[in-house]
Amino acid sequence: MIRHLLLLRHAEAGPYAQTEEGDRARALTARGIQQATQTGATLNALSSHHALNWSDHRARIICSPSTRTRQTAEIALQHSAIHHPPIAFADSLYSATDQHLLDTIQTVEEPISTLMLIGHNPAISSLVHTLCGATLPDSASEILMAGYPPSSLSLFSTQETWYALRPSLMSFLSAHSA
Repeated sequence: MIRHLLLLRHAEAGPYAQTEEGDRARALTARGIQQATQTGATLNALSSHHALNWSDHRARIICSPSTRTRQTAEIALQHSAIHHPPIAFADSLYSATDQHLLDTIQTVEEPISTLMLIGHNPAISSLVHTLCGATLPDSASEILMAGYPPSSLSLFSTQETWYALRPSLMSFLSAHSA
């Protein structure tokens, strides 16, 4: 079975403000809302072109619980035509490292064939770089050189199980930035 992994950085958020909730409460800007909307259209195109399976028992979305990641997920999915499963919010994704993201991926159950992680930099961009390997494809290189801007989305595939997943077993398919 082919498995697809999508890595999405949240859309543009407002600046950090000294509030009780702090950084976790940062909401999307007007530009961030536009980016998340555009990401929905990108999800449609990728899903169609690569035959991603979004059925409830074959797909999983795992998202950081911060306001900006939640909003990115909600807006992108609202503006896509894909059927999307419920979103699982994982507090550990908020301040994750790329290794923690990889560990999270490796714990996903085997019936899942489409997995999307929605999180933060630097972990998301670092994992994209790791999964691409030493020879970065042009589209990934361009986005990574730009710092993996807000609302960047990368797609990988593998025929391995999630548990056995290693960077060398992933195939880069596509990278997009809103």
